[in-house]
Amino acid sequence: MEIYLVSVKSVLNLYEFDRKLRLHLAGALDIIEISLRGTIAYRFAMEHGSHGHLNPDNYTFKDNYKGDWKIVPIWAAIEVIPFGTLSVFLASIKSNEDKKAISHFYKLPALHLLPSITRHLAYTRNLCAHHSRLWNRHMRVPFTIPKFIMKQHCIKDENNQIIGDKKLYPTLLICDYLLKTIDPESQWSKKLNRLFAKHPHIDFQAMGFPTKREYASLSNPPINPYSEK
Repeated sequence: MEIYLVSVKSVLNLYEFDRKLRLHLAGALDIIEISLRGTIAYRFAMEHGSHGHLNPDNYTFKDNYKGDWKIVPIWAAIEVIPFGTLSVFLASIKSNEDKKAISHFYKLPALHLLPSITRHLAYTRNLCAHHSRLWNRHMRVPFTIPKFIMKQHCIKDENNQIIGDKKLYPTLLICDYLLKTIDPESQWSKKLNRLFAKHPHIDFQAMGFPTKREYASLSNPPINPYSEK
C-alpha cells in the first residue's frame, strides 16, 4: 500500500491555483459567449430577418421551437437565453450556409465543430459559475477537438488515442484559439502561463497536459486551419 504525505500548505496551494484558474477561464468564456451571441444574431437577422427565429422551418428539430420564443427580434432573444440554450440553438440551425458563415468567423473549417465546442463551453461555464474544481476533473461533456489543434498540441498514446482529451487541457487550447480569433492581441494565454509559473508544483498531467512539464504552456500560436488540405 502506497502512503502519500500531503501537507496543509500543498492543499491550500492547490485550492488557490484552482480558484485563480477558474476565474481566469471564466473571463475567457465571457468574451467567447458574447462574441457567439453577436455573431449568431447578426447572421440570422441578415439572412432571415429580425423575427426569422420564429419560423420553425429554419431549424432541424422543428417541434422544439414552436411557442418557445417571445415575439422579440433575434438580437433580443439571443441576448437573454442561457448559454446552454444558445448551444442547442446553434446545433439546430438547418441551413448549412448559416452554419458555414458562423463557423467561418471563427476560422473553423468543419460545420460540426462549433456546435460541439459551444456545448462544451456552456458546460465548462457552469463548472466555473458553481465554483467546481477544474484541476484533475473528468470533463463529462467532451467536444470534437479540431484537427489543427490536435496536430500542434495533443499527444497520442500507443493506441492512437488522444491523451487527456476529457481533461481541461483541450478546453484551455480551444479557448485560447477562439480568443485569438476574436482578438489577435489577446493576452489571455500569457496571463495563464504566468499563473502556471507561480504554481510549479501542480500536477499538470492531471489536467491532461503532455508528460513534460515544459509543455504546461499555451505559448505556441495556433495554426491557420485553412492551410490544411
